[in-house]
Amino acid sequence: DVRTCQLSDMQVKLYREAISTKGAALLSQIRSDPRQLPYIHIFALLNLLKRICDHPALALNKVEEYQNFQSGKWDLFQELLLETLDNGQKLVVFTQYLGMITMMERLLADLGVPFVSLTGASQNRGTIIHRFNEDSDCRVFLGSLKAGGTGIDLVGGSTVLHYDRWWNAAREDQAT
Repeated sequence: DVRTCQLSDMQVKLYREAISTKGAALLSQIRSDPRQLPYIHIFALLNLLKRICDHPALALNKVEEYQNFQSGKWDLFQELLLETLDNGQKLVVFTQYLGMITMMERLLADLGVPFVSLTGASQNRGTIIHRFNEDSDCRVFLGSLKAGGTGIDLVGGSTVLHYDRWWNAAREDQAT
């Protein structure tokens, strides 16, 4: 099930600014001599655009102030989260950005929803996975796709949500 949403006004502004500044500079360089363009610059722009689409606070490195920004995707995430919880289901959420996990952790804490998180820095992966699978009160699993995309079995979850798409579709499918 693919859901779509509208960018907030701020997201549109940030997106257009990124395209007109960084994108225009890359396009100019491609036109003058495409052999001299390090592809990492293209990937950096694509990554910035993905962060803008996720949440302006993520793109502006103001994760701590996320509530001060509007995001269409964040609004849809909250809607899907509450819908899943209201239906008595457990939710598995994957994102590639640690800043998104931080925002989600804060939201869940504010809502009083028990959750676990798994990132590359997590210790005791088995304990985290066991709690999600076995503890009926633990309703949400938050995972970075890189850390949680392979090698874990989240049988406790009934709904999987990919907050943002991964570069590698096969890895995303494995996580699902």
